Amino acid sequence: RRDVLVELSVPEETGAIHEACLLRASAQYFGLAAGAVAQTQAVDMVLQRTTSDEPQPEMEPDEEVVSQRHRVEVAQSLQDATAHGDAGRFQDAQQLLAAQAAKMKGSKKRSAVSEGLVLELEDAQNRMQS
Repeated sequence: RRDVLVELSVPEETGAIHEACLLRASAQYFGLAAGAVAQTQAVDMVLQRTTSDEPQPEMEPDEEVVSQRHRVEVAQSLQDATAHGDAGRFQDAQQLLAAQAAKMKGSKKRSAVSEGLVLELEDAQNRMQS
Protein backbone atom coordinates (compact mmCIF):
# COMPACT_ATOMS: atom_id res chain seq x y z
CA ARG A 1 0.00 0.00 0.00
CA ARG A 2 1.22 3.48 -0.80
CA ASP A 3 -0.42 6.72 0.31
CA VAL A 4 -0.19 9.72 -1.97
CA LEU A 5 -0.93 13.24 -0.78
CA VAL A 6 -2.48 15.55 -3.34
CA GLU A 7 -3.07 19.25 -2.71
CA LEU A 8 -5.61 21.06 -4.88
CA SER A 9 -6.35 24.73 -5.31
CA VAL A 10 -10.09 25.02 -5.74
CA PRO A 11 -11.45 28.19 -7.31
CA GLU A 12 -14.21 30.09 -5.56
CA GLU A 13 -17.77 29.37 -6.54
CA THR A 14 -18.83 31.21 -9.65
CA GLY A 15 -22.51 31.55 -10.32
CA ALA A 16 -24.83 28.60 -10.14
CA ILE A 17 -22.24 25.82 -10.40
CA HIS A 18 -22.82 23.74 -7.27
CA GLU A 19 -20.90 20.66 -8.34
CA ALA A 20 -17.43 20.47 -9.87
CA CYS A 21 -15.14 17.60 -10.77
CA LEU A 22 -11.86 18.35 -9.02
CA LEU A 23 -9.87 15.29 -9.93
CA ARG A 24 -10.06 12.06 -11.91
CA ALA A 25 -7.73 9.40 -10.58
CA SER A 26 -6.70 5.93 -11.60
CA ALA A 27 -3.68 3.79 -10.92
CA GLN A 28 -1.58 1.71 -13.23
CA TYR A 29 0.63 -0.93 -11.69
CA PHE A 30 2.49 -4.12 -12.44
CA GLY A 31 0.79 -7.05 -10.74
CA LEU A 32 3.45 -9.51 -9.58
CA ALA A 33 1.02 -12.39 -9.21
CA ALA A 34 -0.39 -11.96 -12.72
CA GLY A 35 2.91 -10.85 -14.21
CA ALA A 36 1.16 -8.13 -16.18
CA VAL A 37 0.33 -4.45 -16.12
CA ALA A 38 -3.08 -3.64 -14.65
CA GLN A 39 -5.06 -0.45 -14.29
CA THR A 40 -7.86 0.54 -11.95
CA GLN A 41 -11.00 2.24 -13.14
CA ALA A 42 -10.96 6.02 -13.06
CA VAL A 43 -12.76 7.58 -10.12
CA ASP A 44 -13.91 11.19 -9.99
CA MET A 45 -13.51 13.38 -6.94
CA VAL A 46 -16.50 15.70 -7.07
CA LEU A 47 -16.97 18.82 -4.99
CA GLN A 48 -20.56 19.48 -4.01
CA ARG A 49 -20.95 23.04 -2.81
CA THR A 50 -23.65 23.90 -0.32
CA THR A 51 -25.41 27.16 0.20
CA SER A 52 -23.67 29.44 2.69
CA ASP A 53 -26.62 29.38 5.11
CA GLU A 54 -26.43 25.59 5.56
CA PRO A 55 -24.62 24.63 8.77
CA GLN A 56 -21.34 22.86 8.10
CA PRO A 57 -20.11 20.04 10.35
CA GLU A 58 -16.56 21.40 10.35
CA MET A 59 -17.90 24.66 11.76
CA GLU A 60 -19.04 22.73 14.85
CA PRO A 61 -16.07 20.93 16.39
CA ASP A 62 -16.75 17.78 18.36
CA GLU A 63 -17.04 17.75 22.14
CA GLU A 64 -13.48 16.57 22.73
CA VAL A 65 -12.03 19.43 20.67
CA VAL A 66 -14.24 21.98 22.46
CA SER A 67 -13.22 20.60 25.88
CA GLN A 68 -9.54 20.79 25.00
CA ARG A 69 -9.92 24.36 23.71
CA HIS A 70 -11.72 25.31 26.94
CA ARG A 71 -8.91 23.79 29.02
CA VAL A 72 -6.32 25.84 27.15
CA GLU A 73 -8.34 29.06 27.40
CA VAL A 74 -8.94 28.58 31.13
CA ALA A 75 -5.27 27.78 31.77
CA GLN A 76 -4.27 30.95 29.91
CA SER A 77 -6.84 33.02 31.83
CA LEU A 78 -5.62 31.64 35.15
CA GLN A 79 -2.04 32.38 34.20
CA ASP A 80 -2.91 35.95 33.13
CA ALA A 81 -4.97 36.49 36.29
CA THR A 82 -2.05 35.30 38.41
CA ALA A 83 0.22 37.80 36.67
CA HIS A 84 -2.31 40.57 37.38
CA GLY A 85 -2.54 39.47 41.02
CA ASP A 86 1.25 39.37 41.41
CA ALA A 87 1.35 42.94 40.10
CA GLY A 88 -1.34 44.01 42.60
CA ARG A 89 -4.04 44.47 39.93
CA PHE A 90 -6.63 42.32 41.69
CA GLN A 91 -9.58 44.07 40.03
CA ASP A 92 -8.16 43.29 36.57
CA ALA A 93 -7.60 39.67 37.60
CA GLN A 94 -11.18 39.34 38.83
CA GLN A 95 -12.58 40.89 35.65
CA LEU A 96 -10.50 38.55 33.50
CA LEU A 97 -11.69 35.50 35.42
CA ALA A 98 -15.32 36.66 35.37
CA ALA A 99 -15.17 37.27 31.62
CA GLN A 100 -13.73 33.80 30.97
CA ALA A 101 -16.35 32.19 33.24
CA ALA A 102 -19.13 34.04 31.41
CA LYS A 103 -17.70 32.90 28.07
CA MET A 104 -17.64 29.31 29.28
CA LYS A 105 -21.20 29.50 30.61
CA GLY A 106 -22.38 30.92 27.29
CA SER A 107 -20.76 28.15 25.26
CA LYS A 108 -23.16 26.09 23.14
CA LYS A 109 -21.42 22.83 23.96
CA ARG A 110 -21.25 22.39 27.72
CA SER A 111 -19.92 19.28 29.36
CA ALA A 112 -18.90 18.05 32.78
CA VAL A 113 -15.37 19.21 31.96
CA SER A 114 -16.52 22.74 31.13
CA GLU A 115 -18.63 22.85 34.31
CA GLY A 116 -15.53 21.90 36.30
CA LEU A 117 -13.51 24.59 34.55
CA VAL A 118 -16.16 27.20 35.39
CA LEU A 119 -15.98 26.16 39.06
CA GLU A 120 -12.20 26.47 38.93
CA LEU A 121 -12.49 29.99 37.49
CA GLU A 122 -15.04 31.01 40.12
CA ASP A 123 -12.84 29.57 42.88
CA ALA A 124 -9.85 31.55 41.59
CA GLN A 125 -12.00 34.67 41.41
CA ASN A 126 -13.07 34.18 45.05
CA ARG A 127 -9.43 33.75 46.10
CA MET A 128 -8.59 37.05 44.39
CA GLN A 129 -11.24 38.80 46.49
CA SER A 130 -9.68 37.73 49.79
